[in-house]
Amino acid sequence: MTAQAKIRTDGKGRFSGAFVKRPSGHAVFVRAEAMDESLEDARLNAIADERASGPFVQVSLDDL
Repeated sequence: MTAQAKIRTDGKGRFSGAFVKRPSGHAVFVRAEAMDESLEDARLNAIADERASGPFVQVSLDDL
């Protein structure tokens, strides 16, 4: 997925978010924290997908 974004900074030049153009043509503001969370979720999902077909080890709850 690609998107066009206009980066926004606070008064001190730090990244605060971006205006992202949606397919409908409307732009929405996305906070930097929300983008960070989405990227982290995507990375974790990629790791889970890689490990989905891997070996499994059975443990009991008492072992944990």
